[in-house]
Amino acid sequence: MYAIIELAGKQHRVSKDQVFVSERTGVEPGKDLTCEQILAVGEGSDLKVG
Repeated sequence: MYAIIELAGKQHRVSKDQVFVSERTGVEPGKDLTCEQILAVGEGSDLKVG
């Protein structure tokens, strides 16, 4: 399963427990990040938008 998120003006494809590197988040390395802008969620060829 994966999600398309918007963070710091850019879109990123992420999955659970993925190590994610991004600038301008204000979150210390190794800490969890909660994202409010989830644009889509998918698994395999199934994609849910909105």
